[in-house]
Amino acid sequence: MIIGKIIASLLFLVLGVVLIYIGIKILMLRSVIDDFHRQVEEEYRPQIAELNETVEDAFASLQDLNDVIASTHKLFTKLLNIFFKDRKVRRQKY
Repeated sequence: MIIGKIIASLLFLVLGVVLIYIGIKILMLRSVIDDFHRQVEEEYRPQIAELNETVEDAFASLQDLNDVIASTHKLFTKLLNIFFKDRKVRRQKY
């Protein structure tokens, strides 16, 4: 009975030490991950800013192109309407 209590106490002590060790390792790993994240962010921040600027320029170019396409579409639609309206008028005359 006494030996069982001693063994249980030792097991709880060992388990406590192991859990504390795991907790310390997790905290150390967390700080390593945070340092790595900061390092990567500082290292790649200029490249990310350059890429963001390139994407914004491409988007602006696409918007300009979209304006040209929209005006061309309006003109083409207007010409088609005139053409078909003119054909309809000619048919009715004959």
